[in-house]
Amino acid sequence: MRLAVVGVHGSGKSTLFRAFTGAAGVPAGSGPGAAPLAVVKVRDPRLARLRDMYRPEKYTPAAVEVLDLPGLPGPGEPASARHPELLAAARECDGLVLVVRAFEEPSYPYAEAHPDPAREAAHLAGELAFADLDVATKRLERLRSAGRKSGVKEAEKREADALDRVVAVLDGGGLARDAALSSEEEKILRGFRFLTARPWVLAVSVAEGGDMRLADSLPGKFDARATLCGKVEAEVAELAEGDRAAFLRELGVERPAAEVLLEAAFKGCGVITFFTVGEDEVRAWTLRRGGTAVEAAGCVHSDLARGFIRAEVTASADLLALGSEAAVRKAGKQRIEGRDCVVKDGDVVHVRFSV
Repeated sequence: MRLAVVGVHGSGKSTLFRAFTGAAGVPAGSGPGAAPLAVVKVRDPRLARLRDMYRPEKYTPAAVEVLDLPGLPGPGEPASARHPELLAAARECDGLVLVVRAFEEPSYPYAEAHPDPAREAAHLAGELAFADLDVATKRLERLRSAGRKSGVKEAEKREADALDRVVAVLDGGGLARDAALSSEEEKILRGFRFLTARPWVLAVSVAEGGDMRLADSLPGKFDARATLCGKVEAEVAELAEGDRAAFLRELGVERPAAEVLLEAAFKGCGVITFFTVGEDEVRAWTLRRGGTAVEAAGCVHSDLARGFIRAEVTASADLLALGSEAAVRKAGKQRIEGRDCVVKDGDVVHVRFSV
């Protein structure tokens, strides 16, 4: 899974990125202004307990790639400050983390000292919608121009009709996801990867001691929400791992930013975690919610999906409670499933296959 962190100038976006990833990131690409990219290892207590049970040679948490995109113009900045191409990298991501500021910062030269997170969230949504509208409108113009010269082809007519509906929704203040496209129309427009059709996670950055429930009170179409103290969390992320938990406890912070944001991102993007276990490796994998056993097999290796016979599936809670696979089978807690079985979050999956 790849996430893009999006925010206006002065929102604390890059500070939150450091808190999220524990790193400044490396450029994702070679072009000027390439967004910093960092890989976050997902801390999962279930995986740690499975590791302790099996004591494998290799232990592999799930990983999430995170991009820190350039800052967008804030509310009140002129339209000439817009650079839609800066959002191009976000179109290749599975979800967007929209960062808004809820802390005072008089030193920012390009943001008001007094924060207005609700206004900033609405502004960010508008910037993303404008970027989608720009892409869709330009494509419509090209289709219509080509049609006047050589006649309208059926495939191009279907594309234009679908784009017309998206443009109408965006013009009316909605999002591409609100266009109620048919499955065929979604397939036709898949290549556009509209930003307003991606899952959105709202991240509200507050001052130390700020209202940690603020994100829940802000209006907007967000798939998940989180409130964090970005500045403090960024300082914590720079500490040695053994010192972080104690420092957070002193501050009264229950969970670090990376855990809070990743949980929100998994929820917002509709992603679950399943596990494979054994003496050679204990590993976490990600899968879209509603994914099947054969799709999970394909995540592990294409040969497993191609030669899929059956899946032996156990809830990790049952395996950890009973202490062994033998005890799970004796208790009747292991399920023998076919290729269309839906994998649940936390399932331990063992695939039987033949190629």
